[in-house]
Amino acid sequence: MDGGRAGWDDKTTKIFLDLCIDEKNKFNCTNKGLTRQGWHNVYRLFRQQTGRTYDKKQLQNKFNSLKKTYRLWRTLKGKSGPGWDNTTGTITETPEWWAKWIAENSEYKQFLNRGLQHEDDLDTLFGSMISKEGTMLCVGGVGDRTPFSSVHPRLQRYSPFFYGCIGAIDGTHIPVSVMEHVHDDFINRKGFTS
Repeated sequence: MDGGRAGWDDKTTKIFLDLCIDEKNKFNCTNKGLTRQGWHNVYRLFRQQTGRTYDKKQLQNKFNSLKKTYRLWRTLKGKSGPGWDNTTGTITETPEWWAKWIAENSEYKQFLNRGLQHEDDLDTLFGSMISKEGTMLCVGGVGDRTPFSSVHPRLQRYSPFFYGCIGAIDGTHIPVSVMEHVHDDFINRKGFTS
């Protein structure tokens, strides 16, 4: 299939997603996508597991297409309010509601009467990449090596904002010294004392 159009069936897409998630779990991923090493591993393993010889551009286009579709789905799902069916994984809103949002963005039509395929995998892969602006990304405790492990006791109720923060806002890394300044400033503004 080199140079030709890539054909993506459900099984091939699942293999691709699993490979990308594996690379993310190996930390071969940034807030924008896979690292060079991550892509190298995906190219090689994808060919081995599927027998398909898609070129790098075709795999990267699929990654970007899945990310775009996932972002679109999350946006639309956020507008649905109570019109959600957990059993079918679909948005169950009125025809008027659908008409309104499809008029805003015709790409929403692809989700009319159907959910997002591989939603859980897409959420695992892209969920942390596609976060609302200004969101502090934090992790749980990783032992005594966690930044700010000596958080002021009265800040426990603000956890996990300070406890376990890795110093990243929407994937943009911030030096720990800056985060410590934010932490100290917060304590000073709240009037906490040791």
